[in-house]
Amino acid sequence: MERLLLFFDRTGYCIVSKRLEAGTFRMVRPAGDGQLHVEVDAAELGLMLEGIELANAKRRKRWRAPARPEAAE
Repeated sequence: MERLLLFFDRTGYCIVSKRLEAGTFRMVRPAGDGQLHVEVDAAELGLMLEGIELANAKRRKRWRAPARPEAAE
């Protein structure tokens, strides 16, 4: 099975091809009706390419610093 990957790395688009000798890629979510592509983020892609099953994986909430109020001049 061969999959093509198209991504933008801030300097241009890159096309990558990966062919599996055995097994299959497990997509995070299926493409909708009439769609030919699925958009995934970098973390999901890395896990998929390593062969990690994402069906039951859960993303934990990450801490973010509260927004700073604008300083009065």
